[in-house]
Amino acid sequence: RQLPGRAGERSKYKSALGISLFPEYATPQGAYAIIGMGAVAGAVLGAPISTILIVFELTTSYSLTIAVMIATAISSLVTHQLLGKSFFTWQLRARGSDVSREKETHLLRATRLHEVMCHDVVLVRHDASVASVRDRLRRSSQGAAFVVDENDRLYGTLSFDDLNGDQARAAKTARAVAQTDFDVLTVDDSLEDAIDVLNTQFADCLPVVDSEKRLRVVGAIHQRDATLARNRLLLRAHQGREIS
Repeated sequence: RQLPGRAGERSKYKSALGISLFPEYATPQGAYAIIGMGAVAGAVLGAPISTILIVFELTTSYSLTIAVMIATAISSLVTHQLLGKSFFTWQLRARGSDVSREKETHLLRATRLHEVMCHDVVLVRHDASVASVRDRLRRSSQGAAFVVDENDRLYGTLSFDDLNGDQARAAKTARAVAQTDFDVLTVDDSLEDAIDVLNTQFADCLPVVDSEKRLRVVGAIHQRDATLARNRLLLRAHQGREIS
């Protein structure tokens, strides 16, 4: 039976023997501590590059920084495969907070409607006949027409259903059948705002105006265009996470 402390003495003896045989590979104990702390910090914080740069700024040692780089890369890779991007993000997900969507949300909020809206719109005067509006809409590629008044201000919207209903058959002008109960989207609104309004109103197309005061129609946002733009942004965000 070995006495307590013999294992530690034997380990010290082996360490001293290794240093005597390969002195060029000997490293102070503090270096191993820094390497271990760097590996843990990179995996916990999910910021391996920042961890490596901090170690280099503190030590100004290229050889130590390379060792920290290798250890941090391995620990971050293992953490990413087992828990996700980092230990912190795993903890937040366990509490019901998915921070991975923050970048996606930021992209949706940063994208303005003038970047994704359709400029090809059908504008009709409020005193135009229902038959003429129906004919214009049938010859266009759009699914809705926007009614404006004599000052070119937005008055309402018209779809094929509005133009072919019982009320449209009895009405004479577009103003009589135009839908006026809708939210107004401006060119400065975000793509996130547009998607929320489209989903709330179950609308396929909504007009986009220059401002809430002027109400001059400058385009339209379709459900399909908003969905395609959102998918492109989410794909870009996903590719960015893969690269990082």
